[in-house]
Amino acid sequence: MTNQAGHEPAKEELLSKLMKYCAYRDRCKSEVRTKLDSFHVTEEVKEAVFATLIEEGFVDEERFARMFTRSKFNQNSWGRIKIKQALREKQVDEQLINTAMKEIDTDDYLAVLHRLLQQKIATFQDQPTLEQKHKLAQFAIRKGYEPQFVYEELERVEKNDDDAAK
Repeated sequence: MTNQAGHEPAKEELLSKLMKYCAYRDRCKSEVRTKLDSFHVTEEVKEAVFATLIEEGFVDEERFARMFTRSKFNQNSWGRIKIKQALREKQVDEQLINTAMKEIDTDDYLAVLHRLLQQKIATFQDQPTLEQKHKLAQFAIRKGYEPQFVYEELERVEKNDDDAAK
C-alpha cells in the first residue's frame, strides 16, 4: 500500500488503519498478520504495529476465541467440533480453544441440537424412515455436533414423537 504521494505509509497511518480494522470486530492474530502483510512496509514496521495492537488490546486472542465461539453457536447453531476446527484454521492456540468451549453451556448445547433435529423432522411428511434418520444424523454431525449427542437426541426426539402420537 502506498499513500497519495507514492510513498510507504507511515507507521502511525498503518497503526490507525489497523486499529479501525480491529475495532470493527474482534480479530485473531492470523487475520491481523494477513492484513499487515497486504501493506508494503518493512517487517520491522509490521512487528512494531502488531506489538502495539496487542499492547493496547486491539488484538486479544482469548477474547476473539470466546466471541467467535458464542457467535457461531448462537447465530449459526454450529456444534463444538465445527467451531474448534474453524478456530484451528485461524491458528488459535489449542488451550484458548478449550477455554472458549466453556462458553457453551451443555444444557443450551443439547437444546439447540434438539431444536435443529425437530425443525428438520418437521419437514418430513410422516415419521422419519431409517434412511431419513441417517440423513438427520449426518446433518447434525456436519453442523459439528458430536455423534454420541446426535444419536441420543435422535432417540429423545423419536420417543417424544411416539409419546405425542399416543
